[in-house]
Amino acid sequence: MPAHSYGEYSINLPVADLTGGLAMVALRYATKVNRWSPITVGPRFLAPHPYFRKSAKRLNALQFTKRNEPRFWEQRGYSVYGDL
Repeated sequence: MPAHSYGEYSINLPVADLTGGLAMVALRYATKVNRWSPITVGPRFLAPHPYFRKSAKRLNALQFTKRNEPRFWEQRGYSVYGDL
């Protein structure tokens, strides 16, 4: 499942990670006084288990595909889960 952000950056993560609670789309954040504020520059796609390198700022599209194609980090030699 590619997640695309502005600036031609995209990441690739299995759909099972998103549906299994290993990744999330953040639309708001907690402030210092325990209030929720919206993320105004675009949602964030967060995937903490592969060292946060799979996170994407300013998410603009989620794409569901049948094939696992290499994206930004995989094209530079990294594996899907961050272990070389």
